[in-house]
Amino acid sequence: MHTSFLLDNIKVSFTLSYLSGTARQWFQTLMEAEPDWSLLPWLHDFALFLLELEDNFGVLDPVNEAAEEIENLIMASNSQISKYNVDFVHLRHARLA
Repeated sequence: MHTSFLLDNIKVSFTLSYLSGTARQWFQTLMEAEPDWSLLPWLHDFALFLLELEDNFGVLDPVNEAAEEIENLIMASNSQISKYNVDFVHLRHARLA
């Protein structure tokens, strides 16, 4: 069993290392502004970190976004029906969630 990611703070640190752009700047700014990292609960709790990430960078309205994407879904002339079907099912699932 791999034990590298058993602790939440390690999961958070690992995930932070892969962020870029605005998301990376968001968390970096929060960490630089707070010298006492114990006051940043998401830094030590992976579930809270994911909520912070989703709240600030997630899709605002996934159902309407998926509906719009379904309405605009087309099959390219050089594509296969299987790709179109996979895209449709993926968007449909997001719409029903």
